[in-house]
Amino acid sequence: IVISPYAKEGFVFHEQAEWVWRHSLEVAAISYVMAKKESRLNPDEALFAGLVHDIGRFYLLSRASAYAELVQHPQELDALIHEWHGSIGQAVLHEFHVSEATLRAVSEHEDHHPSVPPRQLVDVVTLANRVALQSNPPRYPAHVERDVPGIDNPALMQSLAASADDIRALLTALRG
Repeated sequence: IVISPYAKEGFVFHEQAEWVWRHSLEVAAISYVMAKKESRLNPDEALFAGLVHDIGRFYLLSRASAYAELVQHPQELDALIHEWHGSIGQAVLHEFHVSEATLRAVSEHEDHHPSVPPRQLVDVVTLANRVALQSNPPRYPAHVERDVPGIDNPALMQSLAASADDIRALLTALRG
């Protein structure tokens, strides 16, 4: 069993933060493998971008417990987080001087229309995010697209399926 940094007693949004943590690890592993096998992008940068793509969600969850109305209405909180996590994440990471490509991937991964095969880091993270959401949707999935552009590409999905062992091994390593 892996304990995330959000397993503290008293943290109101433990369940949501735990989901974001697991999702981020999965997106990171898929991003790494996709960058390595489907593009000329740096797989390590793709891993990092996948790992931090939802950092805005963590930030917003850490602040939300101060607002009773958000605690009492988790679906409204989820909608708020979904709308703002990209730009908040970009602002947080900007302070750490990460690459422009990573900032763009964090900011645009929910709404970007990716190229397949991926040509830019935002393509990789967007596709990895969509693949991960299909296998492990959030508790309140009202915002998840039903028609998911990019992951309907048979060649890409076949490549990822063939890389399932690599993705699992990387996930194991990331979980510690």
